[in-house]
Amino acid sequence: MRVVVVRHAKAGERSSWEEQEFERSLNQAGIKQAQAIAEFLKEGTFTALFSSPYKRCVQTLDPLGDALGLEIKLDERLAENTTYVALQSFLLSLGGDGFYVACTHGNVAPELVEMLIGSNMERVGTPLRCAKGSLWDIEIVRGGVRRISYREDNFNTVYVG
Repeated sequence: MRVVVVRHAKAGERSSWEEQEFERSLNQAGIKQAQAIAEFLKEGTFTALFSSPYKRCVQTLDPLGDALGLEIKLDERLAENTTYVALQSFLLSLGGDGFYVACTHGNVAPELVEMLIGSNMERVGTPLRCAKGSLWDIEIVRGGVRRISYREDNFNTVYVG
């Protein structure tokens, strides 16, 4: 199984947003990040694209979905402030040999990555890095992590393990 965990791209400022938080959109920088994510991942043979139902997460994956001809599946278990149990349920729902993208929030992505890599895997830095518009690419074989990389800022590799 391979899972790319994406933190949504840059959005308008939470403090100045006057509508429902659920509807906060990407800003111009975030739109560019979403396009860069699509460009970086467009050659992947993905099984499915999943997103938190929040608008900024869906917008982050829209260009990739368009490039791949895949529908984005909205999943409440990836929403902001989700629970550990919900994330476990999400991971258990994935097929064991698929290639997935999951777009979520800054307070969810690190926990999802931790669940995928296992709490005993050695890693660099604490807490996990998770910049807006960044991604963790995790390949799991027979229950163990085969390869993991973290990318941000034009997708230069920051960490590989």
